[in-house]
Amino acid sequence: MSSIPPANMRRELLRLALRQSLSRNGIPVHWIGAEAVEMPGPGNPLHVRLLVQHWDDRLPKLFLAFQEDFEQRLLAVEPLAHTWLRGFSWQFQLVDPTPHPRLPEPGSWLESRDVVSAPAPLVSAANAAAAAASAAAADRKMREELQRLFAQQDADRAMAPQHPDFEPTRQDW
Repeated sequence: MSSIPPANMRRELLRLALRQSLSRNGIPVHWIGAEAVEMPGPGNPLHVRLLVQHWDDRLPKLFLAFQEDFEQRLLAVEPLAHTWLRGFSWQFQLVDPTPHPRLPEPGSWLESRDVVSAPAPLVSAANAAAAAASAAAADRKMREELQRLFAQQDADRAMAPQHPDFEPTRQDW
């Protein structure tokens, strides 16, 4: 007798774990669905496709945490799920016409995340100059250290034999 539950039973276990994860985290049950995708291989492994059916700006930041919670709940009800579960993916199937964010201007991707997420602290001109000098000194020190390491590596390579003493490969059959 196999210890891996049949496909229908596994689907029910996935449905149960999904409902538990949604309700225990306070996410409305109609916001995220799941689909079990059968994969080829011994034991009929399953891939879980999580379906985002309602847009909420908070969800994308929490996808990974939700996925981990869902997997832990599945393993709690079926400890052998790791033997037939082959992974997760996310798909957007928005049922309602909820507006979602649009792509930003192309140049915004090159901006630093720190600049976008937090306002720059107020500093005096003297502190700014001292910080710039300190940063320049740190850059100079790092550059010198890298040059020293590269020089040492080049010297080590120069000392190594140019042609290692390997015998030619032979066929002995």
